[in-house]
Amino acid sequence: MNLNLSLNLQIVDVASILGLDRDISDHAFQLFRDCSSATCLRNRSVEALATACLVQAIREAQEPRTLQEISIAANLPQKEIGKYIKILGEALQLSQPINSNSIAVHMPRFCNLLQLNKSAQVLENSC
Repeated sequence: MNLNLSLNLQIVDVASILGLDRDISDHAFQLFRDCSSATCLRNRSVEALATACLVQAIREAQEPRTLQEISIAANLPQKEIGKYIKILGEALQLSQPINSNSIAVHMPRFCNLLQLNKSAQVLENSC
């Protein structure tokens, strides 16, 4: 399969499953293009690298998703995605603007999915 087609399918499919905006997937494509020429990224899994680029784009857009959610959507092990996130970060010297492991980052979205009112979100933040 063509590299660009494989990359396109991976990013678009995972972004669609996660309900992400097109801006996020476009940024993931840009991250992939930025790192595709890096020597340390040659002979690597395109799907895992594309997913890592999407994770970084999600973090930068402050649209929190758990690694478990992304792993399920991408059909890749969390450990492999984590490895590629680290490789990507080193290749592009990226910083991670939010702590994706913090539950406080995810709580507003979870409360919304559970259709909890604003007072429940406020209570959560006071704990």
